[in-house]
Amino acid sequence: GLLRAAETEGVDVAIEAGAATWSDLDDVFVAAGGVAAGIVCVPLRYMHSAGEVVQLSDAEAATRLLVAYARTLDAATSFVR
Repeated sequence: GLLRAAETEGVDVAIEAGAATWSDLDDVFVAAGGVAAGIVCVPLRYMHSAGEVVQLSDAEAATRLLVAYARTLDAATSFVR
């Protein structure tokens, strides 16, 4: 999955553990018996303000990760838990 894509693409990741993501994904994850889900976060400062700041290389790495992961998917990929 995402971790394998990160390794293949050479993207450094940090895994955040916890019971809640504090995002809309918390509801999606348990809907209809559960939906496989993952979150890719980009570290930033001053979220939800006019001065939000992100390191461009972090945004680029997240993009590379998502593209690498998307390339692993095909018609046979199942997300049923």
